Amino acid sequence: MLLTLELAIILPAASLMAFSILNLRHIQRDKAIEAAIQRDFTVVLHIAEKKTWMKASELLTPVRREFPCPEEGSKIKPELDRVLADHPEFLYAILYDKDDDLWIWRSQPGRDADEAFRKRVADAAAIANKWIPVEAPGYVHNLRKAVEEDESPFAYYGFWMDHEDEHSYSSVALFVPDKAPKDHITLGVVGFDPEYLRKSFCPAVMTAV
Repeated sequence: MLLTLELAIILPAASLMAFSILNLRHIQRDKAIEAAIQRDFTVVLHIAEKKTWMKASELLTPVRREFPCPEEGSKIKPELDRVLADHPEFLYAILYDKDDDLWIWRSQPGRDADEAFRKRVADAAAIANKWIPVEAPGYVHNLRKAVEEDESPFAYYGFWMDHEDEHSYSSVALFVPDKAPKDHITLGVVGFDPEYLRKSFCPAVMTAV
């Protein structure tokens, strides 16, 4: 009777332990597979991202030449509006100059009537206003150096932002406008439309795969 009772206790416990060990190994194996998939997908994303930004650089080259400079005064806003009208793939454009304490931003003029859009873009510009003045000297130094070394004159920055119940990814391109004074810390910034990025990014992912 005592032996039967001991077996009744030990056998289920042993079975449970064996199941736990097997389950743990299964979980570990699944995690290893998941990690491998994530690593592979990350590599694909890096390749796709590089291809996407190569396309973006071609798009931005004329924009960098056309972008206004701080000395243009009252012409800056109309010039930014013209850049946006010519490039609907941008949600907004910013001209920042540290030396002149200048910060001017304009949103896509064709969507002024969309209040939700205007608020979302205003939020994005407000976020940019916090980090661009801090990061501008480093960006300008590196971008000018890149131009001297015949490398890409563009930098890209992405960030997540929350607007009401929407969690969205924003991506911007930064460059030193062609007409900017050589001794100034000046940045041109354009924010990409996420729909444009999706259309450009997804084919690049498929090509990378």
